Amino acid sequence: MKGKLIDVVKIVFSDFDNTMLHYYSNKNYFDDYQLEILQKLREEGIRFGIVTGRCVSFFTRFPKLLEVIDFILASNGACIYDVREKKFIYEKLVDNHSLNNIIGYAKSNCSKFIINSLDKRYQYGEWSDIQCETYQEGISYICEQVVLMVDKLKLEDCHHYLASLGNVVVNNVVCWDNYYSIDINDIGVSKGNSIVKLCQILEIDLVDTIGFGDGENDLSMFQVVGKSVAVGNANNKIRQISDDVSLKCNDNGVFRYLEDNILNR
Repeated sequence: MKGKLIDVVKIVFSDFDNTMLHYYSNKNYFDDYQLEILQKLREEGIRFGIVTGRCVSFFTRFPKLLEVIDFILASNGACIYDVREKKFIYEKLVDNHSLNNIIGYAKSNCSKFIINSLDKRYQYGEWSDIQCETYQEGISYICEQVVLMVDKLKLEDCHHYLASLGNVVVNNVVCWDNYYSIDINDIGVSKGNSIVKLCQILEIDLVDTIGFGDGENDLSMFQVVGKSVAVGNANNKIRQISDDVSLKCNDNGVFRYLEDNILNR
């Protein structure tokens, strides 16, 4: 039901890109107002977790943000990082056999890839605007997520191949010009499952949670949180299943919603 109320909010979950911040716009930082809202949540005893396809190391570029959030549920939920304690408290990794098969497929199809390895990233091929170490042969990598860059013409073939592996799942597909970026995780990894896991660890009832998102990889999050809120720029599928809709990301949708409906209610 649109506008559904929840009595108590103990933890807030939010997608990052195009939900909290349009990273590829001119504004690639968090301003005083946004940080103040997150600080006020902390003072009220309400925790905050970012649920994202990004890896943990990506967020080192936002040091002020890290001072006012509690958790990063990274790589579409493959791991959970406790920001205050500076340690990983959960991880679900791609098995070595599947990883080696994916790497072999990528190389034979001239595809670039990135391995998210908890606190580091490794790249094969040139990726613009991404800071990674270089992938090297003969090393056994700890892998929470593989990101493949696949030519549009090979997308269907890639999906068939990944499905044949049996032990991995595609959690997000993003179109970039003539290529698709594909997020691949161990089977069972999703944003929703990582939220369930963290709430079990914290002994928080899911009915006391709220989640914000904009894209289809947020569907699993919306299925488990006590209240789901689509930002105004979210796609139609997400908007239709959400309990409520906030302002757009560029209009501080998440932060205005938290201020009006959580802090000032």
